[in-house]
Amino acid sequence: MKYRISTAAGLILTLLAAFFVPSPVRAADEEPIFMYSVCYKAQAGKRAELQEFLTETAPKLAKARIAESNQISWGASASVVPIGENAECDFITSRTYRGAPTDLALTSASARAKAGLDEEKTSAQFQSSARIISSALWRVVDGFGEMNVGDYFTVDRMDATSLADWTEIESRIFKPVQEERAKSGHIKAWYAYRAVAPTGADRAYNAVTINVLEGLDQLGAPAGYDKAFQKVHPDVRVDWVMEKTQNTRTIVQSTISRSIALVRE
Repeated sequence: MKYRISTAAGLILTLLAAFFVPSPVRAADEEPIFMYSVCYKAQAGKRAELQEFLTETAPKLAKARIAESNQISWGASASVVPIGENAECDFITSRTYRGAPTDLALTSASARAKAGLDEEKTSAQFQSSARIISSALWRVVDGFGEMNVGDYFTVDRMDATSLADWTEIESRIFKPVQEERAKSGHIKAWYAYRAVAPTGADRAYNAVTINVLEGLDQLGAPAGYDKAFQKVHPDVRVDWVMEKTQNTRTIVQSTISRSIALVRE
């Protein structure tokens, strides 16, 4: 079954910095990691002001919030491709949680007090520069490595017909290939997420993978896929993998973003 693309449901992640998980890899008995992402457009002429809020004020709130909740990280990223009026998001913030979020609020009265920020002034600064476009809740499927401020990352949004089959392919087939590529310097980190909410026929996609790069020049570097695949899966037929992948998911859109702020516990 195919789904139509809904602009309201679409997100440029994160990072979807999703992107700001200290390490998505965990033991089977550990709590799952969730990520909540929010897409923002800057008010007319306020992009620089919004970026300043996200890099100067928001990290102070995030640090205080992490100390009092099950939130484990917060990050912000800026869209690189696409940009402009037709870009859905100018910035994305991502919050990760150990276990299901107990509260999705960015801040609280106690967090603002700890950060030494005035509620009225902080709220006015944000509302004058930003418009919230959409939000989504994700669950970490797999991954390795870390993202740092200044890193670029590509985001592949996917419509998976079966999340179980998609998870198996990403974890068993593609993760080892990406880890081998990382050893050769082709990428820095890789993550996979599945959507928790929103879901339904109106969603644009339900799965995301992210490749973290140290610089844009890595986009033009030799990809190293074939060599890495042959090394980690010498007995697996490439045509079988490609056929199974095409039957499992469709890439809806690919974008490029850059991490501009990050706080971890």
